[in-house]
Amino acid sequence: MLREKHCIISLLMYGAITLAGCTQARQLVQRVNPETKHKVETMLTLARAHESEGELKEAEQQYRDILKLDPENGAACHRLGVVMMNQGEADEGLLYLEQANLLLPDDADVVADLGYAYMDAGQIEQAMPLLQAAYDKNPDDKRVINNLAQALGYSGKYDRSLAMFCQIMSEAEATANLAYIYTQTGNGPKAMELYSHALDLDPDLRWCNLPK
Repeated sequence: MLREKHCIISLLMYGAITLAGCTQARQLVQRVNPETKHKVETMLTLARAHESEGELKEAEQQYRDILKLDPENGAACHRLGVVMMNQGEADEGLLYLEQANLLLPDDADVVADLGYAYMDAGQIEQAMPLLQAAYDKNPDDKRVINNLAQALGYSGKYDRSLAMFCQIMSEAEATANLAYIYTQTGNGPKAMELYSHALDLDPDLRWCNLPK
């Protein structure tokens, strides 16, 4: 089954209050001069390079340094949240992704990553509206479609989940993915039934495809 984690409400409220009410932080951003802005842009490029190479500790430090210079840099908050999630620091990752969502409310990638983070933490009720919003913003993004399909399955909306999976993969693969969800939620008999059906659809199918 999906692992359960306690909601970090107090941390998120602190982050929201800090971002919503800290006039001093906004003034700091407004005072950032062109030289500092250029430095931040260079640091962001370097941090993304570290991240793409799997050098997560180096990327983490770069993003933290950026936020010291520019506390309301939404891109740095976003990527630091992703980096922390990828290092197994789910609570802190969620905090930064929530901050990024406050700073960049119209960014589909931020919404999608925040929704996935909640789903990964087993908090499907929090994940669903975010993943649906990400899909509404970018209905052709395969990763968003896949994650929404998973969330629908974990929330018991199996028909919609299967239909969503079928948008990006074969019916056999979609059926196998739904079988995997049944396995994760403890319904072994239904999972075996669906795995069998998936193999009837495609005898060569030997794996299920759940990209993140």
